[in-house]
Amino acid sequence: MRISFDLDQTLLTATNEFPTEKQNLFQKVLRFEPLRLGTINLMKEILEKGHEIWIYTCSSRPKHYVYELFIRHGIEISGIINRKKHVTNLSVEKRTLAKFPPAFGIEIHIDNSDNVKIYSGIFGFNAIIVKPENENWTQVIREKLFPVSVN
Repeated sequence: MRISFDLDQTLLTATNEFPTEKQNLFQKVLRFEPLRLGTINLMKEILEKGHEIWIYTCSSRPKHYVYELFIRHGIEISGIINRKKHVTNLSVEKRTLAKFPPAFGIEIHIDNSDNVKIYSGIFGFNAIIVKPENENWTQVIREKLFPVSVN
């Protein structure tokens, strides 16, 4: 399964909206943004289960920075969709949407935006919405990605 994550206010915070992972000296010196607490374990679990992780962001961060940000935590990102790729690859009517994961083969997108939730209902794609203030955000994602079946 191809799973994508938004960056701003989902995995990264500019205003300390949520606790973040500890950074080593190298990450601090290179000014890598700290990831939301729980990101590393969640993503490693997703990868161990054989799924792909993608980043789908409207930010202007360079792709090499995003790849490096995650690889320094042992997380291999399979692909990145930034604003430029979003606009270039979508039809005129879909370009105005904040995100449209099906255009990139993404089966589930994780975001903080209520607009993404609305668009997922209208256009029929799967989205998991986690707000910055949700301290149990990784559990919400795990329950939706890997529901426990009861026999």
